[in-house]
Amino acid sequence: MPLPHVMGHDSAASSRRSVRGHALEEGRRVLVPFSSGCGTCEWCRSGHHNVCDAFLTPGVVYWGGYGRYVGVPYADVNLVELPENVGSPTPRHGLSLHDVVPRDRRSGAGQSRRVGAVHGCGGVGLSAVQIATALGANVIAVDVADDKLAFAKELGAVATVNATKDDPASAIASITKGGAQVSVDALGVAATCRNSIMSLRKRAHLQSASPAPPRRARSRPHRHHGAEGAELHLLPRHAGAALRRDARHVEKGRLAPASSCTSASSSRK
Repeated sequence: MPLPHVMGHDSAASSRRSVRGHALEEGRRVLVPFSSGCGTCEWCRSGHHNVCDAFLTPGVVYWGGYGRYVGVPYADVNLVELPENVGSPTPRHGLSLHDVVPRDRRSGAGQSRRVGAVHGCGGVGLSAVQIATALGANVIAVDVADDKLAFAKELGAVATVNATKDDPASAIASITKGGAQVSVDALGVAATCRNSIMSLRKRAHLQSASPAPPRRARSRPHRHHGAEGAELHLLPRHAGAALRRDARHVEKGRLAPASSCTSASSSRK
């Protein structure tokens, strides 16, 4: 990466200037998704800007959100307007909303009565609990801290597991009578990655905060609760389309991303 360079992705800001006929009014509050696209290729035309060959990641491909101003390419495609009744945005709002739950229809995360397990209840995990609940899933939250688990229940989790007291895979298999259909590793370390895999039923889906399973979690899992027959689908994070849908959930009061961030910050004090 050539220097000088300004980092910063998942930005929130106010629009200042429109170019190339973009209709966004000046002063509108917007989010810039991590996964941006050109808007014209076959992937973008089908709504999958996250796999656009242009790879327009803010803060990586072009100068990002730590600058005072950011020039966003293809802004008409990539910028997401915040609803009027949503408070002042922070960069964390954007990250917590669209990073954590797979939006591909194959994941089943948005199907009613699906059972999802969220491993790790920090800001990302708590947001996953909120989103999956808003989409109609029954969520089991897993963490090592009782206060985080209690807050996960307030946000919609139907059950919780303290990983220091119970084996997560066994507990989830018992609660679900076979394992979770969707599992979110919201921490991305070896323990949560392995627990996420081992808590799945057959033909289930895994979403991980880690770009690749940590080395200690890559060993072949022993036959346990159907993990031997699980099919792991690699589902990349989605872009503006999913974030716009989440913004509508925020507008209707189904999601409160700020509460997840506040809880995560408080637990570190």
